[in-house]
Amino acid sequence: MPPSRMPRTGNEGKIIKRLLSDLWKGYKKELIFVSLCLLLTALSKTVGSLFTPRIINDVITPVIKEGKTFADVSTLLLQLILTMAALYVVGILGSFIYTRIMAGVTQKFLNDMRERTFAHMEKLPIYLLGQPVLRKETENIT
Repeated sequence: MPPSRMPRTGNEGKIIKRLLSDLWKGYKKELIFVSLCLLLTALSKTVGSLFTPRIINDVITPVIKEGKTFADVSTLLLQLILTMAALYVVGILGSFIYTRIMAGVTQKFLNDMRERTFAHMEKLPIYLLGQPVLRKETENIT
């Protein structure tokens, strides 16, 4: 049986826009830093994957086709591997940092939303079957 879905209200775009607006108002610095970390992570992974063809073309092919020895290409291979490793380490650090920051932002934002919702609900009158209920009457209900 497929999982039940919430019925669509037709204003999901407005809800998401308001949530993102609230998030941006309270956590602008964090979101900018997270965006930079995301960009850095994506760039490091993309550039890192471009090193594989270079290793094949500049290191493996000369050894096989031109008869060069490993000693001839070892410095280039080491340089390519260290550069690739450095790029991947930068990507891992960026990913770790933005994950940690977003975990904190998420917890704080949810706490904010809960506090605002609770403060708003405290101001609302209590209704029972469409009629306002006085506080004394609610104390007697068991």
